[in-house]
Amino acid sequence: STARPRILMRRAVLIVSVAMTTVADDPGNVPWVDSPTLTTIWQSVSDGALDGLLVMAVQSSEQDSFVHQRAGDGRGPLWWAYEFKRPQAHALFTHLGASEDMKDKDGLRPQDVFPGGKQELETFLAESRAFVEALPSVLEQTKATIAQHEADVNARFHDDSDPDESDGVELLDEEDDEDEEDEDEKADPESSLSPEIQAKIAALKAKAKELKDEI
Repeated sequence: STARPRILMRRAVLIVSVAMTTVADDPGNVPWVDSPTLTTIWQSVSDGALDGLLVMAVQSSEQDSFVHQRAGDGRGPLWWAYEFKRPQAHALFTHLGASEDMKDKDGLRPQDVFPGGKQELETFLAESRAFVEALPSVLEQTKATIAQHEADVNARFHDDSDPDESDGVELLDEEDDEDEEDEDEKADPESSLSPEIQAKIAALKAKAKELKDEI
């Protein structure tokens, strides 16, 4: 029968079409899986913590940008920017290449989850576009801040591992004091004895002196 080969061919075409759509909607064909990184991104977006997102942006490689990662439900950073109405986060994610045409497991695009009306959405997108213009300088400033922080940490580590001259003098003074105490103990062995024993020794010495005087 020629009907069966035609059905199989149609199924093959459908499978290829779905696969091509998935790749197109999912840059890099990133697997949909929950991860600690996505949890951190979600928390930063929901809290409006832009600084944390900027740090992640400058530390992510272009090939493995965090904006392309997808959670188990198929959603990712761009969905959350819409969901929590964070225009600056939206600007950052789209600037880094996040696509507006991606779909989650329910077929919803990022913009579909925006909780406001049409007018509010237009305002949201306008604020995002305005921030995109400032992003290059903001990202450069973030890089400079991170570099300065790393330099400060390295400098403190170097100072801690290489004590200065004053620290060495204090250490020598402590050693000299300990040596003097040792010498005192050698000169007067009784000084290391308990007060009770020292008192008994003193009494015996006094008694011995009395006997010597009588003789």
